[in-house]
Amino acid sequence: MQRKTNKQIEEDNKYRQGRSKKQVESSYTGVGMAIVGAIAVMLVYGGMELYKHCEHHYWSNDVPKENNYWIPNEADKLWLDSLYEQVKRTEDDVLELNESVNRIDRKIDEIMLRRIDYPDGTWDSIKVKPSEFKSNKVDGELSSMNREKLPTDE
Repeated sequence: MQRKTNKQIEEDNKYRQGRSKKQVESSYTGVGMAIVGAIAVMLVYGGMELYKHCEHHYWSNDVPKENNYWIPNEADKLWLDSLYEQVKRTEDDVLELNESVNRIDRKIDEIMLRRIDYPDGTWDSIKVKPSEFKSNKVDGELSSMNREKLPTDE
């Protein structure tokens, strides 16, 4: 067995603060038991709260006998029917407008696809009779062209 020097004894005493080894170990045991006890108390309390929550929300057999549902009367039914009719008419109007817009879009596409080429390299998508031109220059150019190449009005 090795004897401790004074320096080692002083350092042990700093660590133990003048207590014996048995006193230090018993204080560690006491702290450990207190921590385990606190955890046990928290688990018991959490279990009780969980039980109360489940009992209230999931295991209760109390069904409320009164309901607070809205039951429509005849005036309410008439009002809902008229509202449904208004929505239906609006839907029909929107569908009709959609068809009109689609028809207009198709006509614009047809006009854009019809192209009239002029001798000076320009082109137009509108059919115009040569007599409707205001400018004599354009009218003179058209009169000198072969009129069979011009598209006819529909």
